[in-house]
Amino acid sequence: MVTCSALKRAYRDLLRGPEVQLVYLRGPRELIAERMAARPGHFFKPALLDSQLATLEEPAPDEGVVAVPIGAPPERIVDEILVATGVTP
Repeated sequence: MVTCSALKRAYRDLLRGPEVQLVYLRGPRELIAERMAARPGHFFKPALLDSQLATLEEPAPDEGVVAVPIGAPPERIVDEILVATGVTP
């Protein structure tokens, strides 16, 4: 498993392949900012959030990306990802 932002479709197109499943963690800016503030010392600075969201090209339906809302507790989000990608939780 590898994680990265792949904010633009062109980046996702480079990553896409038969052994690759892309998951998009979808959530409102406010929730993302709140979670970022709760993890002090993290390498990603909260000041970068707005520029990242401005760059984001949300995955289109034809990309085959699994979109998972981030409102649930992390354990439920993980379970949803595992089910959606065919991995048994």
